[in-house]
Amino acid sequence: MLHLTLQLLVCLTLVLRGLALFGHLRRVWQSDGAPSPERQFQRELRRRGLLVSLPRARHD
Repeated sequence: MLHLTLQLLVCLTLVLRGLALFGHLRRVWQSDGAPSPERQFQRELRRRGLLVSLPRARHD
């Protein structure tokens, strides 16, 4: 039982470290001034006519 608990703790630690690293890399990417990969992907889909741009809702 102790062995299983230790394995779960190690896996949880690795997952949390991975999430922290991903968050850090995402912040670095966004602070670079470069457009996000999501925006680049959407822009490319729109350029190819595969994604329709909906009109933005007005907030009056």
